[in-house]
Amino acid sequence: MSADGVGVAIKSNAPDLVPGEVGNFFFIPGQVYLANRLTGAVTLVSHSRTSPTTAGDQNSYEPQVSRDGRFVAFTSASDDLLAGQFSPGSNVFLYDHIAGSTILVSRAAGTTTTGGAGRSSAPIVDADGGVVDYLSYASNLIPGQTSAAVPNVFVFDRSTVTTTLVSHAADAPASGVGAEGFLDTSAVQLSADGRYFYYLSQAANLVAGQSGTSGGDNL
Repeated sequence: MSADGVGVAIKSNAPDLVPGEVGNFFFIPGQVYLANRLTGAVTLVSHSRTSPTTAGDQNSYEPQVSRDGRFVAFTSASDDLLAGQFSPGSNVFLYDHIAGSTILVSRAAGTTTTGGAGRSSAPIVDADGGVVDYLSYASNLIPGQTSAAVPNVFVFDRSTVTTTLVSHAADAPASGVGAEGFLDTSAVQLSADGRYFYYLSQAANLVAGQSGTSGGDNL
């Protein structure tokens, strides 16, 4: 929900929320929508690139709306949301309600329409939609990344169009949390201005001189 309570982002498998909406609602579990509580208008967020009223070809979920109500971050397995899109599996997207446009957040390094090589999910957007924080198993989101097959925390900056690995090993910004790392997806949080993050991890290599072991969660 937006800060003023007007914009509400939801997931639904209802086939009649948007006039003229088209989609395979019998087989696809759900789509993401943005409802205006004052006007009653509903916008299909996870729409196909071909039409604002055609639902994406796969499940979309985990909507998060910015405090200003303009942006919606969400997870989707659809591969028809962008022109030239190649994104097998689940990826994170950001929808601009004013512009009516969608961008791929969990993009492979050096591309804008190719998804990361691993599942991405659990997006959190800051107050004005400038920063999106998310979890990903992908190992190709930043140049030189050496992440193991465990989820890491990443942040995408919309203004600079850059991705940063948050949960990196000490003194190694392109390294993941290591083979022993594990993140609690319910514990990732982002400040309103997009500057600060906190998350739980069992990794023992995030801070120089860290004495915590990988047997329990640390904040």
